[in-house]
Amino acid sequence: MSALDLAKQLIQTEEGLNLKIYPDSKATWAIGWGRNLSLKGISKDEADLLLTNDLKGNQEAVDRLFSDSALSCMGEARQAVLMSMAHQLGAFGLSKFRRMIAALDQGDWVAASQEALDSQWARQTPARAQRAAEVLKTGKLEIPS
Repeated sequence: MSALDLAKQLIQTEEGLNLKIYPDSKATWAIGWGRNLSLKGISKDEADLLLTNDLKGNQEAVDRLFSDSALSCMGEARQAVLMSMAHQLGAFGLSKFRRMIAALDQGDWVAASQEALDSQWARQTPARAQRAAEVLKTGKLEIPS
């Protein structure tokens, strides 16, 4: 067994696994097998992996809200906006947009856009909500480079 493998086993035994952030013995925020978030943080690759995993759950949340036919009529851009909303608001938060969801289900893109903007979310993050509402209305998503 390599020193790397031995060190991994030792750390796993000594640290224990915590899947949520916690204050370590020095009141420093840590996660996992003792990753010091204040000192080391996470890498871009780790952040991308977390986002990819989160998006799977966001997509499942969107899929639960709509029929397959409604999703196919919506197109990829509108679905992407809904996944982004689920990421920001949580699946439960997205599910509270009942009138927007009903409008999307009926293919009424203008009403869906208006309902998205008629929300506390839009008042709290107006620029983001405006961009999302435009995609809900037009079905076109352009990511700035």
